Amino acid sequence: MIKHYLPKPFLAAIRIAFLAAFLFTAFTSNSLWAQAEDCCTDGNKIAAMTITYTGEDCSATSHNQNPDKVTCNGDPAGKQTVHIIVNNKQNPDEGNLFFEGDVQLGTPFTVEAATAGKDEFKAETWFHIFDDQWNLLQEVRFHTSCSQPIAAGNQFGSIHIDNVVLTNGDQCGETPPECNPCDDGGLIADDEAFCGPFDPEIITEVEAPDCDNTPPPPPADCCADGNKIAQLTMTYTGEDCSATSHSQDPDKVSCDGDPLYATTVHIVASEKKGGDGKVWFEGDVNLGEQFTLDASNANESRLKSNTWVDIYSPSGQ
Repeated sequence: MIKHYLPKPFLAAIRIAFLAAFLFTAFTSNSLWAQAEDCCTDGNKIAAMTITYTGEDCSATSHNQNPDKVTCNGDPAGKQTVHIIVNNKQNPDEGNLFFEGDVQLGTPFTVEAATAGKDEFKAETWFHIFDDQWNLLQEVRFHTSCSQPIAAGNQFGSIHIDNVVLTNGDQCGETPPECNPCDDGGLIADDEAFCGPFDPEIITEVEAPDCDNTPPPPPADCCADGNKIAQLTMTYTGEDCSATSHSQDPDKVSCDGDPLYATTVHIVASEKKGGDGKVWFEGDVNLGEQFTLDASNANESRLKSNTWVDIYSPSGQ
């Protein structure tokens, strides 16, 4: 048997080379670099994502998706302010628009399927990043239908996923802290939701908070200068009489019953109880919907002294 001995310096060089190769493999492999909890669980889909624009090139990409499902081209080169369009097509002018706006470096923004009238994101979502002259700096595509894993902490070029909101309301990832203006020293425009530090390059206005719980002034009386009421726009809230708030003489006001937040009701507004006399409005109204009492509906120029608003079920009960 013949033994071959290598000089110790040569062995050390081999060990160093092997270690370097291992570290390079570990830190450039998506499967090792981007191990994180998959947000797509229990059949839920993605309804919204909170994203931070990092200004990085495609070498910052880190994820567990099939490489064929991901595209990254270009480099925003750390540009401070960019214009981002998010849709589901490679052409930024086509498809469903989920977000469009100016974004500052390091500033989170939220992309919502609801912006395009959708409940969830479909297969592909594209991020188109422009400068202020509409030069395309970077385009990014990744899979958002949950057939591919997606996790908070994944990054695609300059697009870093901070948080994912699922269709059942669950959130995946860290949610940004809510600010208490009285603790944090003021309402900071453009950065309040994330309690960020003051940055004169980003924040242009600071509003002093009202921390002594001073009640707002009472609303001004609309009946001024001898004018009369021709119309009243109201919102049906579904609440009971305990929600009543006004400055009229209590003897001039009556409230009975409770609609119990009925989703749809039939409302009759008239000058007499039970819908008698001149009728200012009649129709079905949904919870939270506005409706208008109009004197002209009864060929009058103004509403009379008493107005009754009777609320029924859609069947008239």
